[in-house]
Amino acid sequence: MKIIYGCLFCMSVHLSLYAQNELSDFHSQDVVTSFFSLIIDERYDQLVIKADFDAFRANRMKDMSHDAVLEFSNAQGKTNTWNVTIEPRGNFRRSVCVDMPPIRITFPKETLREKGFPENYRKYRLVTHCLDRPESQQTVLKEYWAYKLYNEITPQSFRVHLMKVNYFNTANNSKEQQFAFLIEDNDELEDRLNGKMKDLWGMTKDQLQESSYQNMVLFQYMIGNADWSIPEYRNLRFIYPKGSEKAIVVPYDFDCSGFVNAFYARPNVNAGQRQVKQRVVMSKMSAEGLAVVAEKFRYLASKPWSFEDASHLTAASQQEMKSYLADFVKLLRKDKQLQRLFLEK
Repeated sequence: MKIIYGCLFCMSVHLSLYAQNELSDFHSQDVVTSFFSLIIDERYDQLVIKADFDAFRANRMKDMSHDAVLEFSNAQGKTNTWNVTIEPRGNFRRSVCVDMPPIRITFPKETLREKGFPENYRKYRLVTHCLDRPESQQTVLKEYWAYKLYNEITPQSFRVHLMKVNYFNTANNSKEQQFAFLIEDNDELEDRLNGKMKDLWGMTKDQLQESSYQNMVLFQYMIGNADWSIPEYRNLRFIYPKGSEKAIVVPYDFDCSGFVNAFYARPNVNAGQRQVKQRVVMSKMSAEGLAVVAEKFRYLASKPWSFEDASHLTAASQQEMKSYLADFVKLLRKDKQLQRLFLEK
């Protein structure tokens, strides 16, 4: 074991360069032109959704589509208007999000084709504020930054885009403004990673690409998320790159993590959690794999966290997020403790 412990230190310089190179891939790879890329590139950060939200809320437990109009705008005065359909989504969130359940937005194929966008990139998830409470806004923002942190770790992740959303209820002409964020379409993620997404239950870690698996496992531990499972196919996507027999694993839904700590989150007692903020190890890895992924996370933790200059986060939220991650950063400096937690026996 002394040799293994030493390896974590002697490889640090080489792995730091590896980490920097891999993390730069997210920005250097070719991104297919799409509606989602458009709103990111041109910074469409304001959105108006016009719909009958009385009917939408009343039928939130049904898979019912509602007509809606989306009006995107940016600081330069550019606007982009779309006729779409919206429907409530999520198995659990829609039951507790009585004020604004999460939304699935579906764009018409014909309109996408007319505007020169791929017609299969048409379904987007909008993560909403859930309840009309100030803390619900901060919950949305924390989950957004969880996605952004994983973007920093690997390009094998869902892209997200934060917006101020004005919900215009056509039933009574009322308005409310809240933060929300869009999540990249599944088909676009597939094409960006040059692979095919498959719905598979009963998978094992040995059927996943090693680096992808290691990134996911350590990230979930970093944010204190126990709401995922490889064999149960929960809150994960499996994408098989062309020519590969092993899948990339892409996590999503981080609201029940200790980092986000949504009001409705409950500990995963089956995984040994006693409280939502408790970190638990959900899966193990090899010594070599742990050495590589730990150094990558050390490199990220050596810089200021990306959310530290986010004006939309309250000072209390920022401090809570930094304090939660600080405990993980301390662990990264303790090779022996890391190995006790994560090494396969």
